[in-house]
Amino acid sequence: MKKIILLLFILINLSFSQDAEYYINKLNSEMAKVSDLKVNMWIRSRLPGMTVPDRNTKLYFKRPKKIHIADNKSLFIPTEALLLDLTYLVDSTCSIKLLNKNFDSEEPFISLEIMKPYEDRTIKFIAIIDTVKWAFHQIGIDDSPIMNAKIDFIQTKIDDLVYLPKEIKIMMESKEFEKQNVKNPRRRHTKKPKSNFGYAYIKFSKYNINIDLSDDIFDE
Repeated sequence: MKKIILLLFILINLSFSQDAEYYINKLNSEMAKVSDLKVNMWIRSRLPGMTVPDRNTKLYFKRPKKIHIADNKSLFIPTEALLLDLTYLVDSTCSIKLLNKNFDSEEPFISLEIMKPYEDRTIKFIAIIDTVKWAFHQIGIDDSPIMNAKIDFIQTKIDDLVYLPKEIKIMMESKEFEKQNVKNPRRRHTKKPKSNFGYAYIKFSKYNINIDLSDDIFDE
């Protein structure tokens, strides 16, 4: 009896693993339709420890993972916010599990738990994928004791090929910063709040995809 229960447990785990791999491969195959892109990017952010002025710049991307920001300034946000597929997260060191499937609505979502070893800790990602648009709906990041973050995506269809972000909203809590006063450059006469929370709000416009970008744009 114990052997039968153990066998069922193994089969169930294998089933979840295969399901998770299917969704990863499907999402990546959709995103692979974009070989490169250029897009306008507007950013408003308030970060733990600092607030920065609004920015207008351009983002350049070339597969598999080349990224260049035109103003050469750091985004100060989790790089997962710019994911175009799961290859940035998923490798042979990761543990991946399908958490749930919800096909009761017109916009079904599935959730993947990705446990990724990094230095002396393990980072947990919860990736929620929209299986109608085949794009990210949300990514949660638990990087204890460094930071926690939640990234929400609003997707738009580009050239009838693929869905790419129209807006990205990021909320994060840094555990490396003590709560402190941070000046807000957009307000002159307000009380300086004490907080170790931050946010970033990014809008994308005027996508140009598959335009054969030169490698010279990107840093080595």
